[in-house]
Amino acid sequence: LLCVSYFGLTHLNTWHDEIFSMWISTLPFDQFWVAVIQDVHPPLYYLIYKIFINIFELFNITNLTFIGKCVSLMPIYLLMALSLIKIRKNFGMLTAGLFIFCLVTMPMFIQYALEVRMYSWSIFFVTTSFIFIYEIIERNSYKNWIILTLLTICSFYTHYFSALSSIILYLIFLAYILKDKKELLKTWSMSVAAVILAYLPWIPIAYNQFKTGEQGFWIPAINMDTVVGYIYSVFCPILEPKVIGILFLIVIVVLIIYSIRHNGNNFALMGILSFILVPLIGICVSYLFFPIFHKRYLLPLLGTFWLSISILISSLYVNKKLFTIFLVIILIIGALGVFSSVNNEQNDFNDTIHKNETLQSVVGSNNIVIFDNDVLYLDFGTYFLKNNSHYLFKNDVGQNIGNLLKNSTIQSKIDNGSKVYYIDCTSKGDNSNYLECVDSSIKLNKIYSPYPKEYIREFDIYEVQTANIS
Repeated sequence: LLCVSYFGLTHLNTWHDEIFSMWISTLPFDQFWVAVIQDVHPPLYYLIYKIFINIFELFNITNLTFIGKCVSLMPIYLLMALSLIKIRKNFGMLTAGLFIFCLVTMPMFIQYALEVRMYSWSIFFVTTSFIFIYEIIERNSYKNWIILTLLTICSFYTHYFSALSSIILYLIFLAYILKDKKELLKTWSMSVAAVILAYLPWIPIAYNQFKTGEQGFWIPAINMDTVVGYIYSVFCPILEPKVIGILFLIVIVVLIIYSIRHNGNNFALMGILSFILVPLIGICVSYLFFPIFHKRYLLPLLGTFWLSISILISSLYVNKKLFTIFLVIILIIGALGVFSSVNNEQNDFNDTIHKNETLQSVVGSNNIVIFDNDVLYLDFGTYFLKNNSHYLFKNDVGQNIGNLLKNSTIQSKIDNGSKVYYIDCTSKGDNSNYLECVDSSIKLNKIYSPYPKEYIREFDIYEVQTANIS
C-alpha cells in the first residue's frame, strides 16, 4: 500500500470525473451548494475534499490532483487501522491480515483508492458499518448503535449506491434480529428513524437528481455482456486472459458453498449476500426503467465482500491443505492485481502527460479559447488549458463568436498578441457547429484533430482568423 501510494502520488493522472471533483470542491460555498444540487451525487465527499483543500493550503500545498488522491487514500488507511483494532479483536490476526491484503490487492481497489472521487469513502462507510453490526451482535451498546447510525448517515450522503448498500445491510441485519435477537428490534428501529430524519432534507434533491438521470444518463444499456463485465471487474486481476477471472470466481463460489455446507460463519454469509443483492437490484432497475448501474457501483460493498471472504478462508485454518490452497490462490490473484493496477496507473499517467503536452503545444497560454461543449469546457478550461480566457457557447455559436470578436476587451487582447481558438465538439450526439461558423463569416483554420476516443469527447481545434475584424 505504501509503494502504491507513493507511485500514485508521484504519477498524477486525471480524467473528466476527477476534474469535476476538483472544480466543484474549489467553488465558493454559495456556488458550491448550487453546483452540488445540480449534480447527480450527494454532497458529503465534495465537502470532505473541500475541507482538506483548505487544510493542505495551510501548508502551501495547492496541487488539487495531489490533494484529491491523498483524500481518496485516507479511507484505505483508516480501514487498515480498523482491521488491526476491531477485526483482529473479533476474528483474529489471520482474518485481519487477509482482509488488509485483499483491501489493497484485489481488482478495482487500487484504481479507485487513487481516484479523486467518492468511491473509497463509500467503501469505508459501508465496510465500517458492517464491522459495527458485528460489534452490536456481540456487544450490544448504545455507543455501537450511535456509531453505526452515524456511519450509515454518512454512507447515504456519499453515494446513492452506497445508500442502497446500507439499506441492504440493515434489512439483512433485521432478518437476523427477527430470527435470533428480537431484543435488538427496538434499537434497530430507532437507528432507522434517525437515519431517515437525517436524510429528510436531501430527499427532494435526490428525487430531482433521479428524475434528471431518468431523462437521459451516460450509463449504457444493460445486457449480458455488461453483466459478465461486472463479474470480470471484481474477479479478474488482469485484462487478458479473462479465464483467470472465471477460475477465481469458481474458487470463491466453491469456498462459499463449502462454508454453507459446513456451517460456516453466518455473519460472513450475511456480507456476501448483501454484496450479491445490490448488483441484482441495480441490474433489475436498469433493465425495467433506465440504465442506472455501473461496475464502479459495486465498490461500496466490495470491502464487506472481501472481509467476508477473509473470515471464511480463516475459518479453514484447521484444515491445513484446504486453507493453503485458498491462501495461495488469493496471494497469486493479489500479486497479479497489484502489477496490473500499477501498470494501468502508469498508462493513465502517460495519457495525462500526452494530453497536456499536446494541448499546450497546440493552444498554449494567454489566448482566447471558445467551446461549444460543457464537458470540454470543464476539462480544458479548469485543468489542461486553464491559463487562457475561456468562453462557452452552446447555441448560436457562429453569431456568438462573431459578437465576441467585436468586443473591445477581446480586441485589446488580440492586439497584444493573443490568438483565438474554437474547439468544436464532434462526438456522437453533439452536432458540429463548423458550418454555422462559416455561415456567420467566421474564418476557421483547423490545426488539430485527436485520434478517436483519445479524449472523453471527440473534437476539432480551429484557429479563428482575426485579421480585419470590424
